[in-house]
Amino acid sequence: MKILVTTRDEEIANSIGTITPCKLSPLNNAMCWDIIKKCINFESRDDQQQLEQIGQAIATKCGSVPLAAQALGFMLSRMDLKQWKEVSNSDIWNEPFTENSVLPSLKLTYIAMPQYLRLCFAYCAIFPRGHNIAKDNLIHQWIALDFIKPSNMFSLLQLGEKYVGQLLGMSFLQYSKLTTEIPFRPPPRSLRSGSDGSNASCAEATSFRPLHLAWRCPNTLSEGVARTTALGFTSSFQIPFPPRWP
Repeated sequence: MKILVTTRDEEIANSIGTITPCKLSPLNNAMCWDIIKKCINFESRDDQQQLEQIGQAIATKCGSVPLAAQALGFMLSRMDLKQWKEVSNSDIWNEPFTENSVLPSLKLTYIAMPQYLRLCFAYCAIFPRGHNIAKDNLIHQWIALDFIKPSNMFSLLQLGEKYVGQLLGMSFLQYSKLTTEIPFRPPPRSLRSGSDGSNASCAEATSFRPLHLAWRCPNTLSEGVARTTALGFTSSFQIPFPPRWP
């Protein structure tokens, strides 16, 4: 039997490895641009020629981090050419960056986040690091706290699904498969659960696994939670977020 261990900590790799660790090279700018293009569905856009040069310039600012490219791609997918230029020329890219700083791409994504989504995002801070959050349970909690406002077109649950999708797209949530024993009652629905709602004794539920990211809450939150720990995520690579939002 062979066991493959992946880690970002070189000391761990050296202490448990039986062979020389294989170090993955950072993403180059072209790879980051490819991730962004996939997120914005670049091939279907009519303004490809205008966006190409600006997009490549933005890709150089990702710091070889796939999460940064994915977050930027989701944000840019909802922007026009003028807004792309504003992102590329943002002063945030020029701010000093240290180990305790937030990735500029995540900061830009957060700034562009709608106010209603910030409240839902901030609420996730009550869950401890590494906690799995069942999607439907989280949405019902948002509804109970009146974070999701009624709409003439969509139900509260549909809006909750939309909010989850947005946080996933921004890389602030990630999918996490969790198999649990649920006897004598239908398992909760999940993003990609194969359950049909029957009284099965075992069901596969999809939930979310958080990482920590500190930030200053918007003014609409009470003073008691003026500084809280929010959640950051990546679907393929977990990034060690800094403990404090600048």
